[in-house]
Amino acid sequence: MTEHPLLYAMSGAALALIAQALVFLVRQPRLYLSFAPRARGCVVDTPFDGGRQRVLRILVENWGWTTAHNVNVSAIKLTFYPLTSAPSVLADEVLEFDLASWPHHL
Repeated sequence: MTEHPLLYAMSGAALALIAQALVFLVRQPRLYLSFAPRARGCVVDTPFDGGRQRVLRILVENWGWTTAHNVNVSAIKLTFYPLTSAPSVLADEVLEFDLASWPHHL
C-alpha cells in the first residue's frame, strides 16, 4: 500500500474548511420579530387624556448563539385598522425604530 501525502493534505484542508464554514453558520445571530397580541409585552393599553392609548411594540429576539451588533429595525409600510372607518396606510417614508433593552429574566 502506497502513501499519498498530497491526497491526505488536500482532504485534511477540505475538512478544515468545511468545519470552519459550519461553525460560522451556526454561530450567526438569528433575529426574529414578534408583534402579535399574544407575544409578551407587544400590545400595551395605557391611559391617555381621559381615554386609552394602545402602544404596539416590536419584540426583536436573538435565538442565535452570539450577540447581534449594529441592528436596525425599519418599516416601509404601516397599515392602521380603526374600528369605525376604512384602513389607512402610511407608506410615504421609511420609519426607523429605536431599540430598547429587554430583561432576559421575564
